Amino acid sequence: MPNFLSDIIDVASIRSLLQGLQQATGAPVSLLDHNGDVLFSSGWNRACEIYHRKHLKSSERCRDSDRFFAGYLENEGFPEDEFITHTCANGLIEVGVPIIIDDYQFATLLFGQFRPETSEFNRFREIAVEFGFDEAPYLEEIRKIPIYDEARVKKLLAVYSGIVELLSRLGRTYREEQQTRTKLKKSEEKFRELFHHSSDAIYIVDQSGQIIEVNKVACDRQGYSYEELTSMNVRELDDPLFVDKIKDQISRIREDRSYIFESAHLHKDGTSIPVEISGRIINFEGQKAIMAAARDLSERQDAMQALQRSEVKFRSIIDSSPMGIHLYYLDPEDRLIFTGANSSADAILGIAHQDLIGKTIEEAFPGVKHTEIPRRYRSICNNGEVWNNEQIDYEDKDIRGAFEIHAFQTNPKTMAVFFIDITTRKIAEQTLRESEEKYRLLFSAEKDAILIIDSKTLMVVESNNAASSMYQYTPDEFSRLKILDLSAEPQPSREQISSLLSGDLDLMEAQHKKKDGTFFPVEITAGTFEWHKRSMLVVIIRDISERDRITRLKDEMLSAISHEMRTPLTAILGFNELLLNEDVDPEKTKQFLELSHQEGERLRELIDDLLDLQRLRAGFTGENFASIQIRPMLYEIANIFREMKTGHSIEVDCPDKLPDIIANEQKINRALKNLMSNAIKYSPAGGQVKLAAKHIKSRQALALTVSDTGLGIPGDAHDQLFDRFFRVYHPEIKNIGGTGLGLALVKEIAKLHDGTISVESAPGKGSQFTLELPLSGPELDK
Repeated sequence: MPNFLSDIIDVASIRSLLQGLQQATGAPVSLLDHNGDVLFSSGWNRACEIYHRKHLKSSERCRDSDRFFAGYLENEGFPEDEFITHTCANGLIEVGVPIIIDDYQFATLLFGQFRPETSEFNRFREIAVEFGFDEAPYLEEIRKIPIYDEARVKKLLAVYSGIVELLSRLGRTYREEQQTRTKLKKSEEKFRELFHHSSDAIYIVDQSGQIIEVNKVACDRQGYSYEELTSMNVRELDDPLFVDKIKDQISRIREDRSYIFESAHLHKDGTSIPVEISGRIINFEGQKAIMAAARDLSERQDAMQALQRSEVKFRSIIDSSPMGIHLYYLDPEDRLIFTGANSSADAILGIAHQDLIGKTIEEAFPGVKHTEIPRRYRSICNNGEVWNNEQIDYEDKDIRGAFEIHAFQTNPKTMAVFFIDITTRKIAEQTLRESEEKYRLLFSAEKDAILIIDSKTLMVVESNNAASSMYQYTPDEFSRLKILDLSAEPQPSREQISSLLSGDLDLMEAQHKKKDGTFFPVEITAGTFEWHKRSMLVVIIRDISERDRITRLKDEMLSAISHEMRTPLTAILGFNELLLNEDVDPEKTKQFLELSHQEGERLRELIDDLLDLQRLRAGFTGENFASIQIRPMLYEIANIFREMKTGHSIEVDCPDKLPDIIANEQKINRALKNLMSNAIKYSPAGGQVKLAAKHIKSRQALALTVSDTGLGIPGDAHDQLFDRFFRVYHPEIKNIGGTGLGLALVKEIAKLHDGTISVESAPGKGSQFTLELPLSGPELDK
């Protein structure tokens, strides 16, 4: 931070500006540095000038008040109303605005002195007595001071906020320049490189004007050697027409520490070269010197003169500002005329503003013609209001350019616009919003539950819709829970949570509970990330109830399949052992062989069911489709089951004239046999089983039906009935063999033919299964 505010501003320009603003507002203005010292003032009220600040003891009170403002930010924090009010020990109310850079108050702008209500005049009488002031004239001066009015203060704040913002930005710019200078001092070689390759002629002269250093451009421009120039006085370089002014200009540089002026140098051959000289005080090799950069104005002197005429009042501020600056004048015909800009504006917008001088705002910048900007600027020129805004240009919803604008009146009918390029920031904000929107969509649409957990407290920070559906908690209820609250285990394993946090454990299974107390198994994956400087845990939770159910069911069915295979194998091996080891008569031998054959057929059918189901699920159809007659197939299947002599009444209901169907005869035969086998298996002896067929003309399909008068199937089992390995639980069928594959195979055969399989059943009322197949067969190209 600078030790003195004067290091970063052109005191004379600011003084001139503030004096003009005092004349316009009637409020005295002062600028205090970070120590509370008055850097400069446009004047105090007369009570302060001839009494308070003149008397030794009362002036110390004024000094205390100044120090109060300087230390406000450190002692009190940021003011709520953007300005500070303070009643000094001398009884006056002073108003100031802190000028801040990165939470550091490096200056304060005082822009008004007020007195309290007249009822407090006794205080001023006491002050007059205390310091020996002549009471009558002293109180008369006090009465001239305006009474404190917050509304007026806020109007004044609107006028001076632009100056405060400017000084803050200048301070920030100065700090950056100081950092740059520090780096340059560490590398003399880099400085020399810049010095000698500058496009301007650079001269370093001592206090007497003796040239002590020049760059190559200076030598080339004026036709002298380095040795010749460094043996000359700077006055010898100037055109005789400007010699008389040089002394004053050097004095001005010493006084203001930097100064820009125009002059003319002489070439060695006597040619006059118009130049713009920017001079400033520097430390060079341990001594104070003046560094002057001379820019050749030969090619643009006319344009520069016009530009300088329009910018005389603010030139020192404009040239040193990193912000883009535009200047406007509202002429008598209400035309807003563009009068100038600084180099930062050229760099930010990428245009040469000198070509736009004299044009109206609509001519200079056609893009703003149909926006509120021209109207706003005219209002500022007329009424003195302050306008802060962001201007964003879009192209196909993408940000093309964005600028932060601060516009204020400088004098009646004139104004300045300070702006900075915030395109990068706005694009980043837009990108972030789009990214967050995508994240939010993914987060909300994810079918698994997702919880964002604070790694330190283990509290739920955020949850998605799937989590609410899974656990029955609302997002607000989730926010009051810890991840451990979801566990159904008596003592949730903190070690597992710690392993997830450390990354040692990627996946775990656990028992969780819903809001209603229901337990269910889950699979958990997790990962850590940083969010707003907090370590967070993203937890993805999957309900594996169905997976576990299927796994259990598969294990049970594998056990059943093993049992179903072991039974015929045991019989076959037993009969073979008898035939091998004992003398069996021919009749018994034939009987044993027939039984072995039957058990072998039973085993083959079981294996065929397994293989056919796997082939169909894998898409291997064989494509053996042909036109077949259903009626003969039904009677053949009925006869096969009658010969088994199960004690059931088996009927066939099929019209004589039934259209042929395109189908795989072997697969249809297998499907009907499976349905018949189930009907007989789950019907009591003596029960009725019917095999029927019907032509459905409206859909050009055949409906093949197998019905029985057996136990019946509960309605809640119908949806799972055709799943692999599924068997209906019923106490009366515990000892009935089965694998849960038969109906699953029927379903796959129906799908193979673009058909359907359906069931109508209820406990105690039997069952009816209907296989509906299109007459034309399946679309094989599918």
